[in-house]
Amino acid sequence: MKKQVGKIIIVAILGILVLELGLYVFFHKKSSTQSFEEMEQASFPVVRVEGSGGSYSDLYGFTDEMETSSIRNTITPLNEERELMLSVYTYGHTIDEVGYQIRSLDGEHLIDDVKLETAKTGETISIPLKLTNLLEENTEYTLIISLNAEQETLRYFNRIIYGKDMHVRDMLDYVLNFSESTFDKKAAEDTVVNVVQIDGSMGEDDFSYINIHSKFNMFTWGSLAPVRTEDPEISIMDISDSQMAVTLNYPIEVTINDQTTTYDVEESFRVSYRSGKIYLPGYERYVKQRVKFQNDAVSNNAISLGIGDGNCSIISSEKGEITAIVYDGQLWSYEYETGVLSCILAYEDNGIANQRRENHSEIQVIDVKTDGTIDFVTYGYRDRGRDEGTVGIYAYRYHPKTDDTEAYIEEMFNIPVNVSEDILKSEFGDLIYLNENDVFYFQYGRGLYSYSMADNQLTNIVTLDTPDAIFISADGNTIAWEEQGEEAYNTKINLLNTATGEVTAKEAEDGTYFQVQGFIQKDLVYGIGRIEDIKEESGVVSSMPMYAVEVLSPQDQQVLNHYEKENIFIVGVTVEENRIVFERISYNEDGSIAEQPQDYLLLGEGTEKTEYVTLTSSTSDVKKKEYALKMKTPDKTINLTVDETVPQFLVKNHYRTLKLEDSITSENCYYVIGFGGENEIKYSMKEAIELANENQGIVLSRDQKQLWKYGTRSAKKELEIEAVDAQGEGDTLQAVIEMIVNYEEIAEQTENTTEEQSAEQLSGEDSALSQLAAAIPYQVVNLAGCDLENVLYYVDLGSPVIVIMGNNSARLITAYTATDITFYDPLNQQFTEMPIKTAETLFERTGNSFISYVK
Repeated sequence: MKKQVGKIIIVAILGILVLELGLYVFFHKKSSTQSFEEMEQASFPVVRVEGSGGSYSDLYGFTDEMETSSIRNTITPLNEERELMLSVYTYGHTIDEVGYQIRSLDGEHLIDDVKLETAKTGETISIPLKLTNLLEENTEYTLIISLNAEQETLRYFNRIIYGKDMHVRDMLDYVLNFSESTFDKKAAEDTVVNVVQIDGSMGEDDFSYINIHSKFNMFTWGSLAPVRTEDPEISIMDISDSQMAVTLNYPIEVTINDQTTTYDVEESFRVSYRSGKIYLPGYERYVKQRVKFQNDAVSNNAISLGIGDGNCSIISSEKGEITAIVYDGQLWSYEYETGVLSCILAYEDNGIANQRRENHSEIQVIDVKTDGTIDFVTYGYRDRGRDEGTVGIYAYRYHPKTDDTEAYIEEMFNIPVNVSEDILKSEFGDLIYLNENDVFYFQYGRGLYSYSMADNQLTNIVTLDTPDAIFISADGNTIAWEEQGEEAYNTKINLLNTATGEVTAKEAEDGTYFQVQGFIQKDLVYGIGRIEDIKEESGVVSSMPMYAVEVLSPQDQQVLNHYEKENIFIVGVTVEENRIVFERISYNEDGSIAEQPQDYLLLGEGTEKTEYVTLTSSTSDVKKKEYALKMKTPDKTINLTVDETVPQFLVKNHYRTLKLEDSITSENCYYVIGFGGENEIKYSMKEAIELANENQGIVLSRDQKQLWKYGTRSAKKELEIEAVDAQGEGDTLQAVIEMIVNYEEIAEQTENTTEEQSAEQLSGEDSALSQLAAAIPYQVVNLAGCDLENVLYYVDLGSPVIVIMGNNSARLITAYTATDITFYDPLNQQFTEMPIKTAETLFERTGNSFISYVK
């Protein structure tokens, strides 16, 4: 019996050994058959569109069908003959055919469609175009250029505008001369001195950013003595017959103690042309040092980043032993124990022409593990590699070097989209998390998603009305969002445990609603308001004060802190690292607002974590403020070293491509474009106009319709509108709407609510917004909370502005001058002229409830 047992044991052991040997051979064979490749450099042709007055735009090609209305890059003005010159930089490609379309900005209307038979080779191909005479003056269009290059169709998008007397050459000459003069202090005395608007807001210790309020010495580079090494690239971002927003990009070199450093410069100008003179109301300049992480750049265990914005992302593993660093389109990993800084992803121009220098993708680190594995995403326009010419989100896993394998990067999945990189970067939020089971949580537009990499399962957890209604805790363990009840107020907070996927809910008491404010570390902060305290005028909500704020532990839904003061209402909440700040008001007996001092709730100490990589700054007399990355090592025997080896990418037979729903992008949003071309999304016109006013920019709807523009309002305007009288206070809204209908000569009031009218605009069946939207065939704009000075823009457009007053009564603004406005009161049956300052005080009492429209 014992012998039989012994034989069985021996056989079992031999079986295990054979199995282990088989597994070893299998996995070793699998490892040895894996193949890797480097990311290919940019190869697609670049198209330069040359227009009036020496203007031009460099365009990059798309391989996918794109949403035309989403792409808003540069604009090229046409000359009076409507001529353009296309210069195609082929980069070795043979161009078989060239064609173009002209469409309306929303992409819905085709103006012209032309095919040009050609088959050309060479470094540069020049193609003259004469565009159709169907173009209307001072109207923007989208020009879509198509190239058939070696059996692949590439599309290039550019805005164009045709207009007479646009003074393009004059304004460009002014911009170029001004830029050149900043390198010569004597010449600058005739240019810079005349435009600076010194107000004390800008210091003299940082060359990375200056603006119109900076001092002369900062404009003219102090004692840096830079040399411009290339002609500026010119990009016109916006233009009309009297204004131009233009950006110049160029490199400079600075030599100090025989050490030469290269910087990239971006200058943005807003110039205006009035009565034969050119003015400069807006100017910004950004400077950033070109940084190469290499051993020659190491000094005292630090790498200098030099002059720049200091925008560096540093994310470490749980105990800090591995740190991921994102800077200027590069991703690096630092290992504390060895003192080695290793390259993960870096875009090098490798001597490629100037058009290829710009990196169009952002990098965001998701997770850093103690073994050196790093999960990250890149998102934006792919200007190189396997998917060159596409826009999308790419999730990667970096596998560090081991005894058996070199470091490599594995693509986990990708999400292609058909919108511009600017919109993608706005829609792909900061909410992104990977749990221990390789379930990836992310937000895109209004949708919250999970993707299980183990079973290749994509799930749309929820789709909300606006993207800013989703919140994530600092540790990533909880995601929260609000849910509306029957009365269209948020009466439920949903809490998603990202470790388990379980969703729990916290319900509001009857007659109350929630306003989530965010997380303070891992705990949720939300306000509580009474529905009866909401201030509303003619269906327009003007105020939603909260009577209390609570801090909740998501794990057990225990209320950790409760803030409430008798007869005090909270109208603003700021969540900081370890305290919550409250903006407070109370109401007088007549219903007017009484401001109350700020208060705050102090919570525990902020969490501390050992940091082995820190961003430091220093200031010198010549270069002013500079940044550096400082690395700690275990002891003095270990010095920082840089491994510049760029990992290769794992080649797969099949790459996972995820398809998101078409409807998840944000319809109820406004795009704010600054005069330098920067793009940001806001979800109310109040916020959008405030930002556009600050940045001297414009506000666009989702379909590229211009809703507001800085600095274009005339000094005065009067609309010829016939009065309509009201019989009672409740009839005044209908009276002013009838005035608008008559003014616009609309034959009858048809139910004209279109898809363009957002849910925000049409909230409430009997609201002023929905009534106006049903009466006119134009896009109604909710201007609640906007300043009076900014809403007068609409009067200048030819659109009167409705003002909702107390007791649901309405007025109609029909005219303004530099000092006064005129509005009609249907109840008193008279036009009233009032000083603007007085009107501001009057309208502020009822929440600045304005409504207008654009055609």
